[in-house]
Amino acid sequence: MKILNSPEVRCRFHACDTETKDIDIKMYSPVGHGRIICASIYVGPDIDFGTGSRIWIDNLDGAEGTIDLFKEYFEDPTIYKVWHNYSFDRHILYNHGINALGFGGDTMHMARLWNAARTFEGGYSLESLTHELCGEVAPKIAMATRFSKANVKKDGTLGKTMTLPPCEVLQRQPETRSEWIEYSAGDAKSTWFLRNRLEEELRRWPWTGDLTMYDFYLRFWLPFGETLTDMEREGIHVRRKDYMRDIAERAAKDKARYEKLFLDWASKQRPEAKYMNPCSEAQKQQFFFAPRTPISVTGPQILAFEAGQSASSNGIDWRSIMEKEKETGADLRTPEDTFKSGLAPTRVFDTPNEYRYVEPGKSRPKKNFSFELGGLGMPVISRTPKGAPQASIPVLKELAGQLDKNPPKYGKAYDFFGGGDAGREACEAIDALCKVSAVEIMMSTFIEPLSILPDENDRVHCSLNLNTETGRLSSRKPNLQNQPALEKDVYKIRHAFAAKPGNKLIVADYGQLELRILAHITKCKSMIEAFKLGGDFHSRTAMGMYPEIAEAVKRGECLLEFDGKPGEKPKAPLLKDMFASERRKAKILNFSIAYGKTAAGLAKDFDVSVKEAKETVNRWYADRPEVLEWQQRTIAEARKTGVTRTLMGRYRPLAGINDNRGAARGHAERAAINTPIQGGAADVVMAGMLKLHRNERLRKIGWKMLLQIHDELIVEGPEETAEEAYQIVVDCMAHPFKQDLLVDLVVDASIADTWYEGK
Repeated sequence: MKILNSPEVRCRFHACDTETKDIDIKMYSPVGHGRIICASIYVGPDIDFGTGSRIWIDNLDGAEGTIDLFKEYFEDPTIYKVWHNYSFDRHILYNHGINALGFGGDTMHMARLWNAARTFEGGYSLESLTHELCGEVAPKIAMATRFSKANVKKDGTLGKTMTLPPCEVLQRQPETRSEWIEYSAGDAKSTWFLRNRLEEELRRWPWTGDLTMYDFYLRFWLPFGETLTDMEREGIHVRRKDYMRDIAERAAKDKARYEKLFLDWASKQRPEAKYMNPCSEAQKQQFFFAPRTPISVTGPQILAFEAGQSASSNGIDWRSIMEKEKETGADLRTPEDTFKSGLAPTRVFDTPNEYRYVEPGKSRPKKNFSFELGGLGMPVISRTPKGAPQASIPVLKELAGQLDKNPPKYGKAYDFFGGGDAGREACEAIDALCKVSAVEIMMSTFIEPLSILPDENDRVHCSLNLNTETGRLSSRKPNLQNQPALEKDVYKIRHAFAAKPGNKLIVADYGQLELRILAHITKCKSMIEAFKLGGDFHSRTAMGMYPEIAEAVKRGECLLEFDGKPGEKPKAPLLKDMFASERRKAKILNFSIAYGKTAAGLAKDFDVSVKEAKETVNRWYADRPEVLEWQQRTIAEARKTGVTRTLMGRYRPLAGINDNRGAARGHAERAAINTPIQGGAADVVMAGMLKLHRNERLRKIGWKMLLQIHDELIVEGPEETAEEAYQIVVDCMAHPFKQDLLVDLVVDASIADTWYEGK
């Protein structure tokens, strides 16, 4: 410890690393999960700690607690420590009561800034990066490569299957301990050399003036990395015990109801279809598109019973169901009695959400259930790459149609079954099958994770990752970036995210951020003027594209917008109603052309010919010539340099920009004009978050950032200071830079008890 505090060592970058146990990294965030079994520190090849140039800290078994001796070191803000994936190590240390400070860099983030397009396998792993940048000096060798051993067969020969022992076993076993120490301590060494090389690489890329991308990293991404870990640690409160339990029950009942509706109809068409698994792609392919001659189908049988919940996450009391079974005399192991009794059936869970029918008198379900399934012989709509008919959701929706429209728009199944009641019933049954899939996605993506991942305080801690080519954040465990659209959120998932008692949430969202950045980057006069005037931007776009709309507005035949008193009716129809089709096209173009979408792609969106789509595109450009000029100029520059840049000057390599293949070149050209906008939006949000995180007043009155979802931020704090915090949040987000953009950044914000109410 003494040498770590010496002046010549303190002034250096200290590369650190931990090895852990008791965490499933595919399932859980490290916040509250995982324990350190060893840690290592490396400060350079010329520093000798008495046992060589590294410090290796044993924290397993009899040595557990040794890491506590280094608490003061890890919490010292004046010693700059470097990590590869800082977020993980910081949370793991916090699980031991150590709040790591003195953040000196994350080589994973530095590597993403150096090259945002390493899409190949292992692109940002320590192993991949050190092999490319550090050569033979400090290459990281994968743990599986180093320690996996072939299984021994019964006859004593080695099999092909390789087994990797857990880290703690490698550290305990005498035969692997020495090599394990070399391996685990080597990660810190590799990180140290990698940081040096990445600094060299970043200094080669100019940023602005005499500054380089390393200066950008120090000013923005370095503090942003620490901001993200603070947010991850805080987490957000989830109403798990009441709201989540209720919607879990509702979703399970909905799924069972949709399954029954489909299977009842399907068994009328083919009696053997009552055994179908509605989630089996192969069985759906066979049922809809195969000839009517039955073929043998083998697979797990999943029947649609009255809704039962996943015992793994929702705590259904199956014993009480069994007791009710005895009281009523109903055999709940058969579908017929299940529906009559209105109770959930007895189910055996092999994996979460997977249930199989148990035959009467049996204690376990059959692993596979074979039955003959004939097809309906419907015309094939599309095929898989291997030639099989597809039964994907888009295909099923084409068969079913759009039944939520008024009046309903029936799909291809309607005519196939002769129209009338039979056609309508077929469309409704297939629509129910689509809903089975939709509910299943909601359950697996949102409902189950939010039921099992929150901690003892009912706060969920997702991992926020700076790992996209544009610089946008992603989140995992759970993925909170991927919330369902409000109009499709039938279970109102956002209602589950709530402020704790005595607190409020502020939900703040940038309005039309990408379009405002496009207007700023291109200096488009028409767009800048439209944003200054305010109101319905898409209606203004339509008015600029179609002279007849502008004339109608001028003559007073329709209104661009209406801002009357409650209950007051407009004197003329609104543009968005009178010219709904034209406004819809304008809206699509506003969000599509900016990202390089072609006329062919837009023709599908508009359901028109390519020629007509091209004419509409030309109308858009005619009112915004600066956008077209900027796109052409940006693509030409990308062809010369091989890169494109974001609003704040971050680089993205474009490997295919000069490719001879049209598809590859087209993809790179779209990325060339998409990245400045999407990446620019990421820059704005990041700068706003940093300004919020650094705001002393906001911190003093007890408000903290919890989540970032695309262009939206959620902060939480005491109810009594909510109005003051609201003003600070809106101001920081609206003015993230020292100099404002050419258009105002509009922030829509509200104070609420739940995320849903804040929308």
